[in-house]
Amino acid sequence: MLPSYHFKVLIIEPNIFLTKPYHYLPNTYTLTRISDIRRAQIELKKSLPDLILLSASYPPKHSLRYLELIKKSMGERIIPILYVVDFSAKVSSILGTTWGGKVNILSTQTTQKEFFTAMRKIL
Repeated sequence: MLPSYHFKVLIIEPNIFLTKPYHYLPNTYTLTRISDIRRAQIELKKSLPDLILLSASYPPKHSLRYLELIKKSMGERIIPILYVVDFSAKVSSILGTTWGGKVNILSTQTTQKEFFTAMRKIL
């Protein structure tokens, strides 16, 4: 099980209909779901999340723009980022996968147990 205390989670996902694996997040978490860079800027200026779930469905150029925005917004704070892969969409590359064991990748086929294991590693 995941920590039940209040967490702010920013979900950056272009597919507004995709619910898995996001539905595994506890009801006590505040979820903000966005799909464009302007909205990301607005949300990150309002408040920093405790966790970011970034879709691998974005082209690498867009993913890098999101990562740069997150980096500039964080200041000295460290915010864990999990990649989420939608296997119903074509994925040509996933940024950061050469980082070895420091990257957790979730997919639309991730089980609840796998989801919680990845989350416990970073929370």
